[in-house]
Amino acid sequence: MPHDLLCTGQMQRQHRTGKAGAQTALNFVGQLSCFFLDHPDDAFSSMGRLLQENFHLGKWPVRSRVRDNVIRVTTYLQDLDAAGARSNCPQLRSNPRLRWFSHLFRDWLFELPLELLAERVHEDMAAQWERLSFDDAPTGGALAWLPEGETQPARRGCLVYPAGEAMNLLRFQEVTLKPTGEGALQPRARDLLAEFELNGLVRQVAAAHVDGDAFIGARSDHYCGVWRMPPGAAPTPLQVVHMDAPVSCLAVSPHLPGELSLCTHRGAVYLWNVETGLQRLHQDPNTMFFRDSSTWRWSEFTGHPRVLSYADCTGMKGIDLRVRPWHGLGLWMCVGGGAAAGR
Repeated sequence: MPHDLLCTGQMQRQHRTGKAGAQTALNFVGQLSCFFLDHPDDAFSSMGRLLQENFHLGKWPVRSRVRDNVIRVTTYLQDLDAAGARSNCPQLRSNPRLRWFSHLFRDWLFELPLELLAERVHEDMAAQWERLSFDDAPTGGALAWLPEGETQPARRGCLVYPAGEAMNLLRFQEVTLKPTGEGALQPRARDLLAEFELNGLVRQVAAAHVDGDAFIGARSDHYCGVWRMPPGAAPTPLQVVHMDAPVSCLAVSPHLPGELSLCTHRGAVYLWNVETGLQRLHQDPNTMFFRDSSTWRWSEFTGHPRVLSYADCTGMKGIDLRVRPWHGLGLWMCVGGGAAAGR
């Protein structure tokens, strides 16, 4: 941090992301400014209460009898407003009065030491940037295509996707594929078959056909739902489950109707059947093969209806539901720098 509170330049830090050494400039001066404006009580509450009788904010000069203990700061506020309005001007020159104010008040004005606050803001921005660089919440995709008929490629089907400003509406849209002059297929939206309002942002949509019916699963952070859609009919909701821990994965079984699997960020794997409910198969908050801070977990149905694959950022296991206890058989693991590269 500079010793000048009135720094108007782009004070930045280079944040290293990934093994390849890519760097991103994180400018936290603007973040500090927003923090001071949005949370003035947290930033200046103690000194504000102590100095409120010694600061004069009025337009009139301070009377002589209280001038020894009261300072008129109206001019400082006007200078600060003018400096903020001209912050992008390349010809902006420093104001001696503000410079004096800056050096005088820097060490004791803030509730928290400015260096400590800046370090915490920078760490939070760096963590947010890493989450943006690899956001595992939408893993799996939130778009499902349910073709009609046996012909390939299908000329008609249903598109399932989230909609709305909050992305909390699950829409079932009838779509036809019309051939163009170049031989390609152009999608055309037709009737809206159904729309469901969910309790949360739709993170993932998964679907599979079993015995002629389509089964669709939708995942938000703490809720999962499943629908059944017979051929030529509207979708029917079957069941909704609520999870205390955030859900990271939802898979629909292509073998048995109404069966799904889901994983949570606490390392739990569940088998979900609409008739028998949830059945926990495995739970371990630690990653499988070596220690990693990632809480991402994933599971899929394999070619066998009673065997699931279970993965995290360190590797993958196979879980055989016919054998108890369900410890899982290691299939592969990330070694060395492969884990960081995979993330």
